[in-house]
Amino acid sequence: MVKSKIVATPTVQNYYALIEKRVKEQMSVAGKAKKRGFDVSDVIECQAAEDLADRTEKIIGPKGIAQRYREVLADHKGDRMQTIFQLFKEIIEQQWCVIP
Repeated sequence: MVKSKIVATPTVQNYYALIEKRVKEQMSVAGKAKKRGFDVSDVIECQAAEDLADRTEKIIGPKGIAQRYREVLADHKGDRMQTIFQLFKEIIEQQWCVIP
């Protein structure tokens, strides 16, 4: 889930580590429950994500867009709208995937 260490106080880092630990525990419980076969799907549909960028990549893709989002966001000094438009442009220009 959390791939990079967040920049925060030790208290906040510990808080996020606890959340990550509990999410992993619950995902394990959910996985075991799914394998019992009482649901129409045997996989957990909702996977844990590091942040909104990671979540977006897992839902709609394309693969690698989460890391690119973080890079562009830093380049645009946190301006999410400029970041989104830059990524739209890159996707439309097919830098991330082939659009049929």
